[in-house]
Amino acid sequence: PYLEEALRRFPNNPRTLLAIGRIHLQGNRLAPAREALERATTLDPGMPEAWNDLGGVEAAAGNPREALRFYERTLALGPDLPYALVNAAEMQEKLGQAAEAEQLYRRALAVDPRSGDAANKLGLLLAKAGQSEEARRLFEQAISIRRDDATAINNLGVLYTNTGRTNDAVAAFRYGIQVAPDEDILYLNLSRMWLRMGEREKARGVMRELLDHKPGHPLALQALKELEVQ
Repeated sequence: PYLEEALRRFPNNPRTLLAIGRIHLQGNRLAPAREALERATTLDPGMPEAWNDLGGVEAAAGNPREALRFYERTLALGPDLPYALVNAAEMQEKLGQAAEAEQLYRRALAVDPRSGDAANKLGLLLAKAGQSEEARRLFEQAISIRRDDATAINNLGVLYTNTGRTNDAVAAFRYGIQVAPDEDILYLNLSRMWLRMGEREKARGVMRELLDHKPGHPLALQALKELEVQ
């Protein structure tokens, strides 16, 4: 409401329109987000953040090619913007252009070695391509940047699982639960890991942990029910 009032008084302020567009985008209200951001770029075509957020609108709408066009427009204005490089890489992945995506992720990391997002997403891309050792290092790099990065921790645990390093997988998921206790996927994957190892009681124990933390959690209740009857 405050921004709308500011816009009523100064209708041609691109920064206000950018802020309004972002709020709508965060709320997944894509039509008003697009309208505000398009107005912002019309008023100030040299504002990379607005082009980037327009890319976010199209990505959320399931239009990766159009999103990529906006991210490339962002990069034309700011070639070394890490967030735009990562966003463009994600769209290249969605379009099946793995080599182009890898190049963009690597550029983002070269520009900002502290970009945990770039490290994690490049790691995931490489893991899918079977480059497990470099993927592991990148997941660990992301975790070293932010110790409670649940996505990177989970990706590391899954990588260990898929490469047969079961003890390391258990350790990764257990660490994740310790530092990011609200992330359901860590409990679920640890429980699956114990089940794969034939440790049914330990698998049940992890589901009980999740229920202690989030009473009534439907997946944990279902998993416990299945573990009790099998």
